[in-house]
Amino acid sequence: MKTQLISLALIGVAFGAPAGAYIGSVSSATGRSGVAAVEVGEAPFSNAATLPFLRGYFFSAGWGSAQQTELGTTQDLAVSLIDNMKETVVPTSLSYSQQTYSGNSLPVDQHQELRLGVADLVNKRYSFGLAGVYQTDRLAKETFHQLNMQLSGLMAISKNWGFAAIANNMIPAGNKVPQAYRQQQGLTLGTSYEYKDVVRFKFDVSSDSGYSWGHPLLGGGVENYLDKWVIFRIGAQRDNQVAANIYTAGIGFAGPKFSLNYAYQNSSEDQSLTRHSVDLAVPLW
Repeated sequence: MKTQLISLALIGVAFGAPAGAYIGSVSSATGRSGVAAVEVGEAPFSNAATLPFLRGYFFSAGWGSAQQTELGTTQDLAVSLIDNMKETVVPTSLSYSQQTYSGNSLPVDQHQELRLGVADLVNKRYSFGLAGVYQTDRLAKETFHQLNMQLSGLMAISKNWGFAAIANNMIPAGNKVPQAYRQQQGLTLGTSYEYKDVVRFKFDVSSDSGYSWGHPLLGGGVENYLDKWVIFRIGAQRDNQVAANIYTAGIGFAGPKFSLNYAYQNSSEDQSLTRHSVDLAVPLW
């Protein structure tokens, strides 16, 4: 696929709940799936193991927001860098994301996450990644800091077909942090298959917190290149923990000098899951 341009988009979490890992608009438009897809806009946040399969130096920033009258407003901001030049010893990414919730007649809450990811190839088909995560949740009267790490792997069956496995928040959260804001341990498995540079299929499944599979999170989607530069995306996700379905769609432009992506997701069962996101990306080298 055309992954020469990095793309970031802003996608928050449910109103009143702390944010999880940031999701770019490419994944957001395809059922919030794509951990096995080599996509420069997603790698710093979802799967560092994809970094060795990229080449270049990229910077991107994005912004997004959502608002429901009954619940309040969420605004999101994210930036990232990827360094994998020819002289780079270890492919590295650095990213920062911030989600701010402002409820009606309620104090402002802010979630911040800083990630440093590194990865390397075992051989031409296998790679492993490690990411350190520093999370801060700022409430009206309290602030909570948490440090964790993510271990990920990517296996390329062929240049068009890949599998990924990600262990999130491998360090158990302490009891000093309220349950609603604790980093939850979980496992994500995903696959991505591209057919003749025309269409790509993606599917992810994630466990409950604590590696339980009682109420898994299922997501999948497809993206199609309408022409050389324009990409159409569609997908769906089933969140069994909150018994909600999410339907997603988006469109992207992958030009030679910049990329622009838009994603929209909607849920009739949970209005807080309805989001718009947009991103602009420029490769530096």
